[in-house]
Amino acid sequence: MSSIQSAARLQQPNRLFLLLILLVSSNYLFASTLTKGEVINGVVKISWTCTGTYCELRQRINSGSYTTITTVNTSGTYNANVSVGNTYYYLLNTYTAGGVSGPVLTESDLVTVTPVAAEELTISGILDKTIYKNSSTGAIPFAINDTVSSGSLDVQVSSSIESVVPLSGITLGGSGTSRTITVTPAANQIGSSTIRITVSKGGKTAYEEFIVFVNRPPLETSGPVNGELTVLWACTGNIYCAVKFKNSNNSSWGEGVQVQGTSGSLKFAISPGTYNIALEHWSAGGTSGPTLLRTDYLNKTIPNTAPTISNIADQNIFVNGSTAAIGFTISDSESKPQNLVITTSSSDTNVVQNNAVAIKIEGNTLTNTRSVKVTPAISRAGKSTISINVSDGQFTTTDTFTVTVRPYPPAAIVVPATDIDGHFPVHWATSAGASFYILESSGVGGRWFPIYEGNETIYPAALTAGSFAFRVKACASSSVCSAEKVSNVVNISGSQLNYNRRVVFMHTDLLGSPAAETNEQGNENE
Repeated sequence: MSSIQSAARLQQPNRLFLLLILLVSSNYLFASTLTKGEVINGVVKISWTCTGTYCELRQRINSGSYTTITTVNTSGTYNANVSVGNTYYYLLNTYTAGGVSGPVLTESDLVTVTPVAAEELTISGILDKTIYKNSSTGAIPFAINDTVSSGSLDVQVSSSIESVVPLSGITLGGSGTSRTITVTPAANQIGSSTIRITVSKGGKTAYEEFIVFVNRPPLETSGPVNGELTVLWACTGNIYCAVKFKNSNNSSWGEGVQVQGTSGSLKFAISPGTYNIALEHWSAGGTSGPTLLRTDYLNKTIPNTAPTISNIADQNIFVNGSTAAIGFTISDSESKPQNLVITTSSSDTNVVQNNAVAIKIEGNTLTNTRSVKVTPAISRAGKSTISINVSDGQFTTTDTFTVTVRPYPPAAIVVPATDIDGHFPVHWATSAGASFYILESSGVGGRWFPIYEGNETIYPAALTAGSFAFRVKACASSSVCSAEKVSNVVNISGSQLNYNRRVVFMHTDLLGSPAAETNEQGNENE
């Protein structure tokens, strides 16, 4: 044997060893794979690649046994249905061709799927609601399904037409998953509005909508006004309707009033009490005549309320005058105007007497409009509060106003150009209704100073050289005086004064009225 042959025999086992290494490396580099996707709506996608002769995908649920889903020799996917509360095991077995004993399991890959409940935020459905105006839906229950783990639950409401249903008329109640909503439309409104409830939490939002229809009721009332109640009706009969009205003390309805059309109104005379109202809906019948479809009822209780009278403003007039005819209105919900009784009174009968001549009420008694004319006593000045009382027989309402009767200003005030014994006798005309007079003088600088208050119409003013003016007003009381009557300006020079005059000192009381005279020596003059 040559040395070359000996070397070849020695290298053959090495080749077999190298081939085995290559086969193992090949299986490692190109192994099968098994992956899972996310669970979406109860379905999970299982994906694989198969590098063996063939692969077998198997499934086990919880602690059960594996079952074969599919056998393939290529890559593929499988959409498996899964549910919350179970655990799913997916096994991929890879088989490689073997010898006479068949394929050999060379690899197993396993993935586990455990579905969890999806986070949900939903609101239960709410049916549309139909109500009458000036009423409410009441508490409407609804449920919130909330499985969102993060954030806090926020509930908001909206109204598509806020003139029909304002936001202030929507009230939420309840807590947690059990909630209520109450819808109260605006007063006296009819129409419809879509109400939306929106819930938000953790980035999720859900809403529910329903419509509130606000209809006019078949029977409603307005008033009463001036002893009459207005009944408003809505008729659904295809021939006519009948409106019936009675006092609850009466057992019989009577025939009622037939009305036609879809809606209208009737007026009924009332007094305080409880009344029953019925609306019959009639449709065409067979040979026997019209058929009564249905009857709607309404009870109305009318309490007695006090009458009203409009306000009358205070009045100012002069002595021996009278006010104009002052208009005012009276009304009472449960009484006709002619059934209301009006009486009057005066707080000072020396100024305004208590009789129909001094306080004269006029006007058409069938209407709400009246007038009052006040004529004070002759030559009387002062104030009197006039009360006008309106009674319905149970309640009385009174409005008061003050009549101020002022004296006229004195017709004239005269200041002589020369003095008499050192005094200038200022005198003025009398004024009807005056109880006293207030005299003021003005010298240099134009400031007025009171110098006399009393019932005389002459006052001896002691003047020195200079310019002077006087004014006087007639008064019935401290708060009821005429305007001032102003004299002409008198300019006094030294030559105009009586040189044989003597100095007289005038002493006045706190009101400025003369109290005493003294001479230069301080002796009181006789």
